[in-house]
Amino acid sequence: MASEVPNLGILNRFPREIRDIIWGYVCSPESDQSSKTNSFASLRTCRRIYKELSAELYDNKTLTIRVSPKYQFNSWLCFENSRGARWHVRDLEDARSRGFSNLPYKRLQQVKICVEATENIAGRDDAGQIICLHFKMRDVADIMVQAAAGGLRSLNFDLVESERGKWYEGRIPKRTISQIQNVPAYIPEWDFTIVWLPFYPLRLQFPSMDLTQDIPRKLFDWLREPQNVETDNTKRTVKAIRERTDRLYTHLDLALDGAAGETADMLRLHRFSTWYSRGIDQESDYLRELERVWKDGLGIHRNQNDSIAIEKRYYMVHSMNPLRVRQTGRYTPIPAPFDEKPRFSEYLKDHRTAVQAAGGWDRDAWILRYTTGIKPWRFNTEAWRWSIFTQEGHEYLNQSDAFAQRFGGQASRYLAQAYAFGLFQ
Repeated sequence: MASEVPNLGILNRFPREIRDIIWGYVCSPESDQSSKTNSFASLRTCRRIYKELSAELYDNKTLTIRVSPKYQFNSWLCFENSRGARWHVRDLEDARSRGFSNLPYKRLQQVKICVEATENIAGRDDAGQIICLHFKMRDVADIMVQAAAGGLRSLNFDLVESERGKWYEGRIPKRTISQIQNVPAYIPEWDFTIVWLPFYPLRLQFPSMDLTQDIPRKLFDWLREPQNVETDNTKRTVKAIRERTDRLYTHLDLALDGAAGETADMLRLHRFSTWYSRGIDQESDYLRELERVWKDGLGIHRNQNDSIAIEKRYYMVHSMNPLRVRQTGRYTPIPAPFDEKPRFSEYLKDHRTAVQAAGGWDRDAWILRYTTGIKPWRFNTEAWRWSIFTQEGHEYLNQSDAFAQRFGGQASRYLAQAYAFGLFQ
């Protein structure tokens, strides 16, 4: 008869109780699980090891996801098992590639999401922290969509406070961002609203979705059932909340362009360094998400400044690419602090081909080149548009519509109208 435990090797000599101790050590905090090479390789050793070791990892256990308002290059999100072993992922694509989107979630007792409050430090403006939390929570929500499909039953939230980080200021909910330049339609949101909104559409997918600590009743009621100023019940539908979340995402993405502070600087670096997160041979997930939001999620709330800002970012990511000397396309360098008018016609001609040369994209090269992040650019969005109403703008109109058309073709349409009315000859 064939052995019941093929490939267990010398481990087969030990009783199950001893092997359980060994599996516990493998899953212990002393095991460095942060490296990609240490992800879940042990589970792939053989079928029996998978059965025994996975029981230690998953069965009726709690998986904790820690979300910090601070930016760390090697720790966008932190996953922690019941024994304290931690896995740090660098971005959403890293989490997916290491299997966190398709774990056997139905075997877990629950997933607990611990969200740290933004910190108040005297003399330091760091509004980027709440933007960082929102971007991270969107990624966690993306993973939890797959977790719900995988049978996860319980999702708990822990709003963590520290000596310098609070969700309330006195008895008033904290509101880090009160206004955003060039976004007059922005309605200030409480910090916990910004954090919670990406998860609101998921409420119906989880039998249990709750908070784990005592908090003021007003906050608890809002998280369980958001109240809107509108009386129309349709404003509280999942579709409406998803549109509201998408709108908030574009507003915060626009705010990030000019936000000051250490976290904002590093978030701009994160945005650019992960532009092609799946490799240069793949389309930008960042642009694809913006395109989805722009075309499907904003509706009448489309902000003209958004499409212009996307074009500016695209220009800058190619111009600032540390490996641009290897590019086959054309580029125009931008001097810090990015308060000069860039040239449209230089960057849109080549679209993605500008970085498709061998070795033309390396996230680590971005981190090594811009060690303290990327400073904000300070040109006004609307005033900046006028620089394209020139012969250069005419060249842009004639030679490169592909990128602008992808996001509604706003710049091209305005140019066409300007020339049609004879404003620029």
